[in-house]
Amino acid sequence: MKRLPHRTLLVLAASAMALLALPVRLAADLTWDPQHGWNLQGGVLSGLFGKDGQAALDRMNKARREEEAGSLFFASRGYEKVADKYSNSVYAPEALFRAGMIRLNRGQLYKAFDDFQQLLARYPNTKRFNESIGREYHIAQLLLDGHRNRALGFIPTFSNRSKGVEYFSQVTANAPYSDYAP
Repeated sequence: MKRLPHRTLLVLAASAMALLALPVRLAADLTWDPQHGWNLQGGVLSGLFGKDGQAALDRMNKARREEEAGSLFFASRGYEKVADKYSNSVYAPEALFRAGMIRLNRGQLYKAFDDFQQLLARYPNTKRFNESIGREYHIAQLLLDGHRNRALGFIPTFSNRSKGVEYFSQVTANAPYSDYAP
C-alpha cells in the first residue's frame, strides 16, 4: 500500500478544517412571491433538485393558485398530495401547514388538527413549529368552548368538548415546555 507524503496529508487536513469552519447553511427557506410562485431562498442546496422537486414545486404553485382563487377544497387536497407524495422535499412541511390553515378557516377542526399534528410529528425542526403548536391550542380551545366541527367545510356536526380536552393533552405532549403547556 502506497503512503501519501506528509505534506499532502497536512494540506488535506487543513482543507478539511477550513471547510468545517465555514458557516454554511444547507437548508433553504421557502418563500412565496405572487408573481413567481414558491421559491427556495438561501442554502447551499437551494438550486439542486431533480424531477421530483420540480413536480412538487408545480403542485405547490397550483395549490396556491387554487387557494387564492377561493377554491379551498382543491387547494387543501393539492397541499395534502404534496405532503404525501413528496414527504422528503422541502415543500412538505409548508404544504401541511397551508392545508391545516385552510381547514381551520373552513371550520374543519379535526382535519386541521391532524394536519398540524402530522407537521409536528414528521418535521419537528420546522420553522413553523411554535406557530403550529399555537394553532393546535386554538383548535382545542374552540372545541372546549363548544364550537362544532364542520364536515366538508360546511355541515356542522355535534359539539365535542371531550375532543378539546384530548387535543389539549396532545399539545402538552408535543411541547411540554412551551408557553401553551401550563
